[in-house]
Amino acid sequence: MSACKEGSVVKDLPPSEDGSSWEIVDVQGRGDEASVLLKREVKDKWMEFAFLEPDGKVVQVAQVPEAAQYAFSVAPLRMPSGKRCAVYVVSGGSLHLACDDGTSEDSGIKIDGGSKAELFPIVDPGGDMILFGANFASLTMVMRLADGTWGESPQAQSSISWPTSTAEDSETTILCFINSAGHAVVRSLGRGEITSSGKATRCNVAVDASSVHVLLDTGFATIPLSAVDGGAGTFDVKSPLPSGLVIAMASVGGKPFAVMIDLTTLKVLRVALATGVATDLGTKDNAITYRARFDEESRALTVVSLPSLSGIQTVRIAEYCTADW
Repeated sequence: MSACKEGSVVKDLPPSEDGSSWEIVDVQGRGDEASVLLKREVKDKWMEFAFLEPDGKVVQVAQVPEAAQYAFSVAPLRMPSGKRCAVYVVSGGSLHLACDDGTSEDSGIKIDGGSKAELFPIVDPGGDMILFGANFASLTMVMRLADGTWGESPQAQSSISWPTSTAEDSETTILCFINSAGHAVVRSLGRGEITSSGKATRCNVAVDASSVHVLLDTGFATIPLSAVDGGAGTFDVKSPLPSGLVIAMASVGGKPFAVMIDLTTLKVLRVALATGVATDLGTKDNAITYRARFDEESRALTVVSLPSLSGIQTVRIAEYCTADW
């Protein structure tokens, strides 16, 4: 992995014959090596998704019949072989895996594609995948082993449980979801969980060697990992931070931060969560969509933006070095 190098690059998307426009789903990799998952509605209400590759080519992964008529969720993942894939589901259907080499799989496992549905896949170095989603609005974990075997493990029985964020380190995977009472639950897989004392509608998490950092729409908290292990307690949050759309969250040297879009000025901000101090990252694209990803090894933050949904579309990929943040 190359060292972090600050800068940005703009890539043009090829025009479509039918006038359809791309949206950014997510980004994988960083800087010049980043690939961006895109989606768009095409003819007859089909949904198409594709990867914008580092060389600027757009590689179609799949077209899903009539998916634009329903709730449609898709998320990228990269296999240990380097193959770029995505998992997707249409409301009421089963979870699928499709890759840029043309291969695809139907898991046979139904995942709710409701309005709150998001998919959070994690692939380990051996090729096993776990994915968090909702099945009939109850939180569930789907597994796909490297040999192609699929399985499912319910995680929370609730009428309105859905995942909103995940984080992982060498010791554990942290999941945050909203439970049936409207509270945020921070769960360390196989170890324990802790619940917010107040209600929340969104939860973002980051983890470091000793703590879980939690950002709710109502405030922020740092929780010792020991408080999550085996626990069933509660946590409180500090007063709300600057308002904005959270597109990434991480911790560098024990200092948690969030990357937010100020919805008034459309500036990209880095917010130190312990103090609430916001720093302008110098980006203002007037973009329609933003996505971001933090790379722990290089401490590089990649921010991807799509300034326009019409005309000639461009994607801007910017890399920020966070070692001194």
